Amino acid sequence: MDTRRNFRCIIFYFSIYLLVFNQTANSENFISEKINEFVIQNLPEKELNKFKNFFLANCSNSKFLNNLRKHESYPQFGTINEWKRLCEKIDKRLKDNSNVILRNFDFDYLSSKPGKLTAYYQPNIWVSNTRTEKYKYPILKKRPGLMLERKKILETYKSKDVLLWTNDDVELFFLHVQGSGMGIFENGKKVKISYAGNNGYEYRSIGKIMFQKGFFEKKKIEAEDVKNWLRKNLHQKQKILNLNKRFIFFKVNESEERYPIGSYGEQLVPLSSIAIDRKIYPYGLPFFLHTEKNNFNFITFSADTGAAIKGPNRADIFFGSGENAGKNAGKINEKLILYFLKPKVTK
Repeated sequence: MDTRRNFRCIIFYFSIYLLVFNQTANSENFISEKINEFVIQNLPEKELNKFKNFFLANCSNSKFLNNLRKHESYPQFGTINEWKRLCEKIDKRLKDNSNVILRNFDFDYLSSKPGKLTAYYQPNIWVSNTRTEKYKYPILKKRPGLMLERKKILETYKSKDVLLWTNDDVELFFLHVQGSGMGIFENGKKVKISYAGNNGYEYRSIGKIMFQKGFFEKKKIEAEDVKNWLRKNLHQKQKILNLNKRFIFFKVNESEERYPIGSYGEQLVPLSSIAIDRKIYPYGLPFFLHTEKNNFNFITFSADTGAAIKGPNRADIFFGSGENAGKNAGKINEKLILYFLKPKVTK
């Protein structure tokens, strides 16, 4: 009951944001030179307060400054001393949240060419410790001998490679796409299924491949469209799935955290955590998502990465857990300018 209530709250605020920020933008270029003023004028007080609280939590996390210092971009996104001074300056007692941003942060971007915003989620998947007629699809552990393409792995894996069994190969495929999930046993027990590695092949979107092959007429294909097609065309299902040669291996995580642990090492937070290109940006950095079509305009923090997340204006926002989160995440595909926030340096 609490999970459904919390998710309804997330969707409610998400809908409010869409209404607030659904304004016309130039289709060629929607860069704003006064983006910080735009943020202050349009973000609700609750969102500003959430940002301040996340920022202060980040200040007390030594991983943030370590990531910043070790990243090859350093000091492009601010020096250690600049961030330390900013952390000392911003205090929970500061009441005017808008001034937290206006007085202390600069907004900048790396490229004026729009990229793409998508969304991801934590899928729930039925599992069993033993293979049965119902549970016959393997969730595999990582081992060196399995560095083959998807089709070959499924033809040659051994029983010792199996972590768990599941009853739905379509949902299993999307577990691979998301990278982690929640395994649910029929007795109600739950286990975290976490990313443990991959087979080294590049990720290929089967939705894009299916459009190119003429299976879909529309170019913007949602995950539910792909799932429904696969379940209706069983004779072609495995052939289509094998077109994405990338294969993900998993491990059971005993963490009691409700949501997955991202690459940053912190629990992901719905509508606040994003996956970014790790080669370009360090973890823990605050970002403003400026989209062309719906203009969600969230202030978020980089906490994860992914094989398909490449480029300075590419991001994947975490939507939460379960079926509804998955359906809503599958609808997100927007042009994006990714603004990073860094300490304002007074000259």
